[in-house]
Amino acid sequence: MPSTVADAKRVIGTVCVSRVDGKMVQAPSSCSSTATTKCELVHTDIGGALTELLGGSIYLMTALEDSMGFITATPIKKEGMAPEVLKTRIKQIETLTGVKVKRVCHDGAREYVTNDLKARYEDNSITSKMTAPYKSQKNDKAKRVNHTLMDRVRAALLDAAA
Repeated sequence: MPSTVADAKRVIGTVCVSRVDGKMVQAPSSCSSTATTKCELVHTDIGGALTELLGGSIYLMTALEDSMGFITATPIKKEGMAPEVLKTRIKQIETLTGVKVKRVCHDGAREYVTNDLKARYEDNSITSKMTAPYKSQKNDKAKRVNHTLMDRVRAALLDAAA
């Protein structure tokens, strides 16, 4: 992929320079880290809002265990449900792997910084890693998972409507 529009113009066979430019995204942040041991790091984010899914859900909360790439995606009706769902998903990941989660990375949205969730982290010795505000690329793994899943859900909904 050419790194600039000027480079794209020089590539033979490039049909639409504006399309190439429009598909370019910002490079991932150097703050992103990759875990090397099981349950060292779990990325989480909420995607949506979609048209209503099964059961009235319009958001999708994902949790990605970094070292294995294990993903859970849970449809939720409102963003305020995220803390309870996240607690359940962390417990599920710990049960499946037999290892305690050490860190959780999120974008700092208000549903991830509740007192109840903070207390849960303290009780279980989990470190909450919050990315910088308005810098979605700092939580790039969770955002990528959400983007991919949301594209697939939209496609399935469109196919079902046809």
